[in-house]
Formats: sequence, structure tokens, C-alpha cells
Amino acid sequence: MAVRRSGRKDKEGYFDCYTHIGIHEDMLADKSRTGTYRQALMQSQSFLKEAVVMDVGMGTGVLSLFASQAGARLVIGVEASDVAAAATVVVLTNGMKGKVEVVHSTVEELEELPGEVAKVDAIVSEWMGYALFYEFMLDSVIHARDKFLRPGGRMYPESARLFLAPFDDEAERSAKRQFWKSQYGLDFSGVAAYEERLRCSEADVRELDPSSLLALRAACVKEIDCHTVTAEGLECSSPFEFQVIGSGRVHGFALWFDVGFATDGERLTLGTGPEDEPTHWAQTLIYLAEAQAVEQDDVISGEFQLRRLGNSRGVAFELSFAVNGGPKQEQSSAMPW
Repeated sequence: MAVRRSGRKDKEGYFDCYTHIGIHEDMLADKSRTGTYRQALMQSQSFLKEAVVMDVGMGTGVLSLFASQAGARLVIGVEASDVAAAATVVVLTNGMKGKVEVVHSTVEELEELPGEVAKVDAIVSEWMGYALFYEFMLDSVIHARDKFLRPGGRMYPESARLFLAPFDDEAERSAKRQFWKSQYGLDFSGVAAYEERLRCSEADVRELDPSSLLALRAACVKEIDCHTVTAEGLECSSPFEFQVIGSGRVHGFALWFDVGFATDGERLTLGTGPEDEPTHWAQTLIYLAEAQAVEQDDVISGEFQLRRLGNSRGVAFELSFAVNGGPKQEQSSAMPW
């Protein structure tokens, strides 16, 4: 089992960040994430029997090991960061030598596959970032698919959807203001005001209480088929409309996603919304500069846009909306890389 080193420089420092073991610990500890991938692979044993599988961004190797346990003849784990060395030890420790091949490289640099393999039967990858596309690791998965996946091969996951919904954050903001109001007998309210200005320019990530949502149903603003989507097709511009439930103030809009897995039997879904089992992705929150008061059955309509942030792995958001056809409100936010 060879570990092949890439000579490519990591100009963005992207792969360097994945040498920090804490990131991998968080992902492994995410039972919803890791457990759903395991379930999807173990429920694909008919398809994966004697198959060749590629794991794009294998990290510490857990998905590669699952694929091997599900019956794959060979798993090619591609990892660009130096954690590939740890993955190699994990493979050996778990008795997978000869079944899992660790390739220390970016998938874009691979000219040929080990083991005289021309094409793979399946590609597995946990490529999702905050708001689904942050980091744009899906670009690498698409490259691997186009170059190495055989016709009729399977993608894990096979589909993804991005959702948007308005939320009321009064309880959280009130607690924040109260915290800064008095500390050690001193008034730090100015920090609260600064924090609120800052959060409007950069999206936040945390778990929302489902009761804070102001719409009965979230809007699906992007849906992709992992077998056919292109790197150019990841950005989106989508209209939305919500009917308000209850009354309150729209402090912002929340984003979350789900991904779907084909198996030998039932289709599986990994969800990351406020009502799903909590994950390390939580929800991505786009805050408004000015909260908008709403009442029961008001209609919030507008347009949502997601764009790459320049040439980086960051993402930019644009929102334009109105309540009951009234004055339009616009908000820009971003998640820089």
C-alpha cells in the first residue's frame, strides 16, 4: 500500500487546514453525518460487491473503510492534506492493507489510478460545506466523476438540495444585549452594537431553535444531481415565497441542506435543518441590517442568489425581498475563505 506524494503547492492553505486533527474529530463525532454514510454504503452491498470505489478527500479514512466493509474489492482513497499519513496507519491498523489504497494527492493531479484500474464503479465523498457549497470541494468530486467514474457508476451522495427560511432571533439578540450591558459593573453595550453590524456582513453558523422559524415550509433554492451537475452550475439565483406563521420580526434568513443516497433498497437522506438531528454544519444564518415586523399569513417574497466569492473557496449571498408587496429590502452577506 503506497502513499504517493503530490508536488503541488497549496496556494490557498486549504489542504493545510485539514491537517488539524480537531476537524476530523468533529466530523467523526457527527453521528448523523457519519452514520448516514455508513448506512448508505452498507445498504449497497449488492452494488459494491467486488467494486472499485474512489473516496475523494478521504481524511482519516472512515468512508473508505466503510466501503471496503460493504464489499468493495478496492477502495482508492485520495487525500491532498498530510493527514494521508494518518489514514495510512488507520488502514493498516484495521487490517485493510491491499483493500484500501491511500493516494496522497489532489484528485486533479491524478493521471492514472493504482492497481491497473481504468475506471471506478462508485465515488464516495463528504464534500458538503456550510450552506452546502462553502469550500466548493464539489469541484474536485465533479472532476473525479468526469475522469474516473464508469458509465452507470454510482455517486455517494447522488443529490443535494439547499433550503432557505426566515427566522426570528429576538431571544438570542436580547440575551446578547443583556450580556454586554453589564460586565463587572461596566457597560459594554458598544460591543453589542458593533457585533450586530458585523454579523450583517458575514454569515453566522449555529443551531437554530425550530420555533424561531417564521414559515411553515422552507423554500428549496437549489437542487443538484451529482451525476450531471457541472462546476459552472453550482451558483444559483432563485425566487422564493413564504407564508408567515405566527408573528414576530424577521431578523434574517437561514440556510441548510440535505443530501440523498441511492442504495440497493430504500433511498436515504441526511438532513441538516433545525428540525433534524444536529450536525457539525448546523445552519448558516444571513442577518438583515434592519429586522422586518411580520404578522400571521403575511407573504414574504423575493429572490436569493449564491455566488462564488471571487476566485476563492468562499461564498457570497444576495437577498432581495418584500413583505406583502411592500418596499423592497436588500441584504448582502458572505462567508470568506
